[in-house]
Amino acid sequence: MIGGRRPLRPLRPPAPRRLRRRLPWWPLLVVAAPLAGWLAWRAVDDGTATQAAPPDMAFDAPVGERITGARCFMVVVDESASMADADGTGARADAVAAARDFLAAHGLADDRIGVTWFADSADVAGPALASVGTSTSTSAPADLTSLGTGTNIASALQQTLAAQQRGCASAKPVIVLVSDGQASSDSQFALTAEALKGAGSGLDVHLIAMNGNAAFESARAFWSDPALGLDSIETVTSFGRGEVAAAMAQILTLETGQQVGASGAEPTKATS
Repeated sequence: MIGGRRPLRPLRPPAPRRLRRRLPWWPLLVVAAPLAGWLAWRAVDDGTATQAAPPDMAFDAPVGERITGARCFMVVVDESASMADADGTGARADAVAAARDFLAAHGLADDRIGVTWFADSADVAGPALASVGTSTSTSAPADLTSLGTGTNIASALQQTLAAQQRGCASAKPVIVLVSDGQASSDSQFALTAEALKGAGSGLDVHLIAMNGNAAFESARAFWSDPALGLDSIETVTSFGRGEVAAAMAQILTLETGQQVGASGAEPTKATS
């Protein structure tokens, strides 16, 4: 060592750096993109639904004073193959529920409502006080396929009339039949007439007739015969919610003496 200094070592070229292994970048993009989208959505979401569900069918508050006594409605719904296929939105069941809610809110204490679903056989939920609200059963049975695919109107009406005799008390019985008017056989028409005429003049009967593709026309002569005594026939060309609501509102108008409307519903053309 000279003068306290270390001797210089010979210079060597720097050792080459070991290259680091690069990881592929695309898996990070796959994870990051959805995460960024979710974070952006959370930043602007205010907790409200982006698209509101369609409103339930409902009837407006009636105009005028109730001029009739208590009514005992039974809505008799044709669930045969042609009728069931035409009602994909469930407008018929919603109309029954809306009528129940209307009677509960604006009707008399003794107003009642029930429903019969039928094809070859029938499922009957007898009339109950509408004033008990949503606990009154008006919905379709869980398994409608068990009813078959035919149209046994006479049997459905007979069972409905029996349910009214048991459950209407002093309220006037009213039947609202929702059907294209067809029956499983010609003999069914005779039995149907027998059932309705046998109930006597104390029964009001209204028909909401499905006339899509003129389905009702072949049976119109039977239902419009004055000897049968129907109180009204409301024809609809489809089971659109507006058409069904307007038809049911017209029947409520006839049975209460009040003017009943359905929000957003186009009026139907009634034939008696």
